[in-house]
Amino acid sequence: MQFEIQKEALAAKLLDVNSIVEKNSPKAILSHIYLKAENNQLTLIATDTELTLTVYLPATVIESGTITVQSDAFTQLVNRLADAVVVNCQTKDEQFIIKAGKGNYKLQTLPADDFPIPESFNAENSVAIDAGDLTHLLSKVRFSMAENDPRHYLNGMYINPQNESNIIEAASTDGHRLSAASCNTNSAISGFEKGFIIPSKAVNALIKQISLDNLISELNLQKKAATDVETTNLLNEKIEQFNKVKRLSNRAQKTEMPRNLDLNLSERLLSLSGENWILTTRLLEGKYPDYQRIFPEKQTMPILLDRMLLLDALRRFRVILNSKDEKALILRFEENKLSISARNNNSNDSGDEQIDIVNNQNITCNVGINVLYLFDAANNISGDFLELHIQNPNSPVLITSQQDEQVRYVIMPMNID
Repeated sequence: MQFEIQKEALAAKLLDVNSIVEKNSPKAILSHIYLKAENNQLTLIATDTELTLTVYLPATVIESGTITVQSDAFTQLVNRLADAVVVNCQTKDEQFIIKAGKGNYKLQTLPADDFPIPESFNAENSVAIDAGDLTHLLSKVRFSMAENDPRHYLNGMYINPQNESNIIEAASTDGHRLSAASCNTNSAISGFEKGFIIPSKAVNALIKQISLDNLISELNLQKKAATDVETTNLLNEKIEQFNKVKRLSNRAQKTEMPRNLDLNLSERLLSLSGENWILTTRLLEGKYPDYQRIFPEKQTMPILLDRMLLLDALRRFRVILNSKDEKALILRFEENKLSISARNNNSNDSGDEQIDIVNNQNITCNVGINVLYLFDAANNISGDFLELHIQNPNSPVLITSQQDEQVRYVIMPMNID
């Protein structure tokens, strides 16, 4: 195998695939990435056996071949090369030789035949959705996924395509809070007997791959490789256009720049592909909780708060409640004022602050709530004002926004006695 490629193009894709590699796996081959050079195309594959990312990029292939090389070492080495240098890679005597500028480096390899190439994917069903909508859906919900919960099905996001409609909903919970959001798909949904659970690592990888940032980076790489003024100017126009769209909300991007995607599913796998990448993940097994039953009814007159004022206050209280086991915030609603207070029993730090209730609710109620959970909800929902639906001090707190109607958050109260 031997190929040549521009440093920036290779470095960007290595960062993508290296994020998939399982760094602490007892199987050495899983710390490697698979490289295939053929027909002036370089293919990179990384997998942890559950999640697989395949990327394709143009390269000058001098000799076709396949090999695996240690991912982290290859990625760090290429990223530390001088900018704009052409990287020459070849295999010789079971070593991977990298030449760039005046440097000559050698990395150990493992046979390509040992690499666990993912099984072939036969889609049984699919959902057509806009990339902006999917980014919105996943981003609004991912923060409340559980981490290392023994109930493994909570360590991911539940996707619920609603048959006989064009609505798809996502939900996640760690048992203390619950998030749900929905969006419209590009075509009617049918054939889904149940939803499916995407592992958290795959959710984060999906968001990264379909983001406009990823697309803009790809265009910048193409611009650096361009050899004529006309192509460079065309790419500059596209980059400027995409940067303008990027400043819009994820859902507004759909109107300005539609980007159609297909979520392809089999019984155990989900696959999503872009112009030069394919991401495949094994789905989590298990019965997801009936999350719809957890949501309390919306109140006709919820408590209305200025979202940014609340966020700023919560940032200050996070400084006070900086201990792992000290997260309890006390919300005292009285007439048209919200009084927020907290005390860190480990450090004796404390704080008190007042915020006006926008709609002058005549309510008297004390609620204990986790400061991080409330911050995450206020930070991820859109709109100038936050709606708090509180039945009583012991009931779940429902959080909504009139400017983000398809998003709902629930936080379980804390005992403040």
